Amino acid sequence: MSDGAFSNPLKGRNQAMAIFALVAGLVMVTAYYTRKQLYNSSNALTFVIYVGVGGLLILIGLRMIGGGVLAQSGRLRPGQIVRWYRASMPGPALAYLGILFILLVGSMMGRASPAASNMLLLTFGMMAGPFVVNGSITFSMLRNAVARRRLPRHAVASEPFTVDLRLENFSRFFSSWMMTVRDTIQGEGQGAGQSKGQEWSAGSLFTRVGRLSSRESLYQIAIGRRGRYRFGPLQITSRFPMGLVERSVVLEDYQELIVFPRIGRVVRSGSHHRAEQADLVHQPNARRGTHDDEFHALREFRPGDAPRAIHWKTTARRNELMVREFEQQRRSDLTVWLDLWLPLNAGSLDRQRVELAVSVAATLFSDQGRHAADSTITLGLFAESPRSATGFASSATIETFLTTLAVAAPATGPAGADLISAGSPGRLVAIETWGASPRSARMMLISTRPAAVWPQLIAGFTSVAPVPRSIEPVDLDPARLAGWIEFPEAA
Repeated sequence: MSDGAFSNPLKGRNQAMAIFALVAGLVMVTAYYTRKQLYNSSNALTFVIYVGVGGLLILIGLRMIGGGVLAQSGRLRPGQIVRWYRASMPGPALAYLGILFILLVGSMMGRASPAASNMLLLTFGMMAGPFVVNGSITFSMLRNAVARRRLPRHAVASEPFTVDLRLENFSRFFSSWMMTVRDTIQGEGQGAGQSKGQEWSAGSLFTRVGRLSSRESLYQIAIGRRGRYRFGPLQITSRFPMGLVERSVVLEDYQELIVFPRIGRVVRSGSHHRAEQADLVHQPNARRGTHDDEFHALREFRPGDAPRAIHWKTTARRNELMVREFEQQRRSDLTVWLDLWLPLNAGSLDRQRVELAVSVAATLFSDQGRHAADSTITLGLFAESPRSATGFASSATIETFLTTLAVAAPATGPAGADLISAGSPGRLVAIETWGASPRSARMMLISTRPAAVWPQLIAGFTSVAPVPRSIEPVDLDPARLAGWIEFPEAA
């Protein structure tokens, strides 16, 4: 964080306000002791106004400078982070300050009429006091306040999630009132089409935090694109009590959150259709559990049922033959070849196609984890940074795969470029993917290249396969894709 963005307590407007309080206080005290009509006045209120208010302004100015020195020198509690302070004035405060300036100039120039000059200076002192006291109270509250955030483990694009905020007040004597905690979210541009450096802001209002206590709140946000996002800094802002001066403390607290791609839902009819097509090809499948089938229900005996399926206890109780019905559990392994490509003059539709391809791959892996957790999943990623990954379809593996997909950036170049040329990273990834993929795995190719190039891609991938294998391309046309994958509405 540069000094140009946020000023510390000894620079900028904070220093100007401290100097203004000191000068105003000195002017009032000096005017009282240099003007005989004021000094010899028998009215005690005159002494209170000039000397009392002027002395208070001097003390407040000295306290602002002294507090800034202490804050800048690192008088922070253990666990606190770097703090920067800033001050701003809303429109009414600027008008208020303009009136003060006019009163001060008028009192100094009105020597021809001492009574009018004294009245202007008296009015100036009465109006300047609340202005400076407002800034001092706000600064005292902010100096003893610390905000913290708690992010979820991960998020999914276009799905809302909550961020917890906690505001702590370390003051031993006073409560904190009407404090707003704002958070900044910045995207680092991993997702295709994401604007690098784009920022958002969100926050929550804390009406009161008691002394030596804390309060919790939250805000909800939905991020539309996958990628890596940085949260921070946190900014605590307050105008309490009179709203004349807005002061803020900026806490340089940064955290990172990975936003997964959009995850849809595989329509079971579509998956069953694909499974029936896969059954047309004989593939040896090793048994992974104690049973390949799971118990589904009991039903009446039908001609042709195996006698060993009869459930004798239920048959005796109901006085009719009842058999156990089993549901066949498919545990086919899955291998996805994901080719993320963008043309050199890519437009918004090309980038949307990349995001759709990533979302389809994420949906397939998530569905595999829900319905076939004991299967093997393998990813062959061909992008700006090619890589291969494999593992059982457990929640930890799925999370690792989704993280890889979240930060994957597409490669650019000609549509017919050779991905697995000799010695290239793509060839090594293809060999690793073939070696990690079980022979019984279903192969699926998801590519953003034109359909005319798909046969060339498949031929290139199968050329390094240890044994002949078939790869099924996935058509990314939204009309055809909607038949077996449904995506939720964007938030």
